[in-house]
Amino acid sequence: MKTYTRILLIAALFVGLGGCKTQKSRNDISPLAQFYQNTTAEFNGYYNANVLVNESMTALGGQYQDNFNQLLPIYKYRAADNPQAVAAQLDDAIKRVSVVVALHRVSHWTDDCYLLAGKAQYLKQDFETAEETLEYMVKEFSPSATSKKKAAVKKKKPVKKKDKKVKKKKKKKSKPSKKKKKK
Repeated sequence: MKTYTRILLIAALFVGLGGCKTQKSRNDISPLAQFYQNTTAEFNGYYNANVLVNESMTALGGQYQDNFNQLLPIYKYRAADNPQAVAAQLDDAIKRVSVVVALHRVSHWTDDCYLLAGKAQYLKQDFETAEETLEYMVKEFSPSATSKKKAAVKKKKPVKKKDKKVKKKKKKKSKPSKKKKKK
């Protein structure tokens, strides 16, 4: 009984300390919340959508029959006769990763979800939408764009600290000093 109480107390302590912050920006979350967002994004929507896309690729590859009198394709799933046979599965995969992106925006799996959505649209042979999705992913999640966002966040944090220091100095100057006069 004591071990259950200790485990419950430790869990409550982690949850309580994980939420202790005075000011938060939209993308600034605690490490515990970041762990939760990453875990649920990966193992709920992304994993299931990835399984659906892989099953669709296998089904599309199984549709193709090798004809050795013609040039053989490199990817059998691209040369499938009827890609619309797995369109329902691919639509479900796109829906799942879209939900992950909407609910877990601060997760590290957001870029992977966009990539998987573009891959599913490509397999459906919806090339224009796939191109738009992949271009958006490259624009938003390229290493240079990501480093610029991180640099901007780092620049903003020290500015806030300097503002606090300036405010403290102003408060000290504005307070009347209480020095005792010698008689």
